Amino acid sequence: MLQRLNPYVAGYILVYCLNTWFATSVDGFPLEEALGVLIVMGIGFSLIAHFLSRGATPLDEPRPAQTNERMVLLGLVIYFMLVIIPGNKPLTLLLPASWQDTEAKLSVITLVRKLTTFVVFPFLAYRFLYRIGASDFGLSTDWKRVFSRKHMMIFFGMSFLLAAFNYYAGSGARPLREGLLSGQQLLLGIPILFLWDYLEVGLGEEFFFRGLLQNRLAVLLRSPWGSIFVTAFIFGVVHAPGMYLRGAGVIEGLGGAPSLLTCISYCIAVQSVTGIFFGILWHRTRNLWILMGIHAITDLVPHLYGFVKEWGI
Repeated sequence: MLQRLNPYVAGYILVYCLNTWFATSVDGFPLEEALGVLIVMGIGFSLIAHFLSRGATPLDEPRPAQTNERMVLLGLVIYFMLVIIPGNKPLTLLLPASWQDTEAKLSVITLVRKLTTFVVFPFLAYRFLYRIGASDFGLSTDWKRVFSRKHMMIFFGMSFLLAAFNYYAGSGARPLREGLLSGQQLLLGIPILFLWDYLEVGLGEEFFFRGLLQNRLAVLLRSPWGSIFVTAFIFGVVHAPGMYLRGAGVIEGLGGAPSLLTCISYCIAVQSVTGIFFGILWHRTRNLWILMGIHAITDLVPHLYGFVKEWGI
C-alpha cells in the first residue's frame, strides 16, 4: 500500500512546499501564518482525526470504477471551478431587486445556489450515468450504523476540539469572547446556525469534495490515502480562479490585485491543508452525515456573531 501511496503523498508535499515558498518568499505572505495553518490544521487535527477514527467501520464499500468515469469526474471538477468563479452574480442579475435587498436574502440565494450546483447537479449526473444512489455518496439511511457509538464519538470529539480551537484562537470569535451576544441570542442563534451550516457548508461542500470527489478518486487511483491528498490539492486549486477574478485578495491578506499565480500558491499553501483531516474522517467512516455536522460546527463559532446580526436574532 505504501508504494501506491507514496507518489500521491510525495507529489502533494512537493507541490505544497514549492507553493508555500512562492507565496511567502515571492509574494510576501507571512511564513508564520502558513506554518501555523500547516501545524494546527494540516498536522494537528489530522493526527487527532486519525486516532479518533481508528477502528471505525465504514458505512459501505465504494462502487467499482465506471465506464469513462475519469472524464466524467474531470468534467465535474472543471464545472465546479467555473460555477464558483461568478458566485451569486448571475442570479443577482436575473432575480428581482426585492429578493436581494438584505444580507439575509442574499444568504438564502447563496444557499440555494450551492445546493443546486454543488449537490443536485453532480448527484443527478452520476445517478443518470451510473445509477449510483445517495448511499454510495455516504448518505446511508441505515440509521443504526450512521449513529453508531464509534461514529458519534468521532463527531462529538472532533466537533468539541474544533469549536474550542476556533473560540480561543480564532479572530472571528472575538465578539463571543467579549460577550457581545446575549444568552437569548446564543440560545436561538447556535441551533439555527448549525442547521444552516449543516446544509450550506456541510452538504454543500462535503458532498462534492468527500462524497463524490474523494470517494471516486479512491477507486480510480486505487489508493484511498492518496485520494485524500489529491482531493486536498484540487480543493485548493479550484478556489484560486474565483479568488483572483472576484478580487478576494484583500480579504485573504494578499493585497488588492494579486496575480493568478499568487492566488494559486496561497490556495495550495493555506486552504488545501485544511481539508486533509476531513479526508481522513471520510476514508475511515464513509459517513457524510457526521462530516457535514463536523464541518458545520467548525464554521459555527466564527460565523455566529455575523449570522445573529444579519438575521436580527
